[in-house]
Amino acid sequence: MIDNVIKFSPRKTDLANSSEIWVGESYASRRDKIVSFIEENTEFPPSPNMKYIREGIFRIKKTTTMEQLRRLAERIKEECVIDCFQISINRHLNQARMLFDWYDYKENKCFYLFTTYQMNLSVLIIRFLDLPLPSNITPQWLRYFILREYNDNKNSFKELLERLKYARLSKKQFLLLNDIIAYAEKVCQGIVK
Repeated sequence: MIDNVIKFSPRKTDLANSSEIWVGESYASRRDKIVSFIEENTEFPPSPNMKYIREGIFRIKKTTTMEQLRRLAERIKEECVIDCFQISINRHLNQARMLFDWYDYKENKCFYLFTTYQMNLSVLIIRFLDLPLPSNITPQWLRYFILREYNDNKNSFKELLERLKYARLSKKQFLLLNDIIAYAEKVCQGIVK
């Protein structure tokens, strides 16, 4: 599911220089900070198998800007802990690359991308950048899209109902949509499953 949106892999170097790149910190500098933090807090060096810096690659629209990607990186950090410190855009492939510090400093371990985080992260990227929905969307994944919409705007269902009042629908169609929207809102509120 998330691989259809963003692919993560370990990385051991800076992002390749491109015409559109943002570097908040060099790879070496961030690596040294992570290693120092681990050694100070565990009294051991990090395991050689630890993947504390990872690259995320995903498709973007031709109109996606670096500023949008930087704001997306801030949202990802708020929601998933991982901290983006480099971003590059490849316009030929319509692709963005983000280099993330994958270390959770509060938990003193690498961040684990649980299924819930995977769903939320993929939905965040798609919604934030207004990307097309994947063709293989599952009902469970669709639920996360609805939840994200509600969490981003608690009035979204009320606004939708208000707009539906002016649509040319039969009374039966309107009532059905009203019930569907009311049910979706209750699911988002955690009142029903």
